[in-house]
Amino acid sequence: MIIFGWENTALLINLYFRRADGEGWLDLGRFFQSPAIVTIPVADGKPEQIYLRGRYLIGNDAVGNYSPSVELVIAP
Repeated sequence: MIIFGWENTALLINLYFRRADGEGWLDLGRFFQSPAIVTIPVADGKPEQIYLRGRYLIGNDAVGNYSPSVELVIAP
């Protein structure tokens, strides 16, 4: 379980993650309140390095830049 929080709770956020050995960012979905709680399945039942980032939304439109990527290690 990963808890991702943001300061401006009036905005929606879209979260994305990328596996260290993977290509491209995968969409975790839209979140309407902070903190967002997400679960990312661990591949092969071993600890794994991932990157997580977010982007604010107003309605259905992404605004601003992506947040800096956060490096995490997830474990089964």
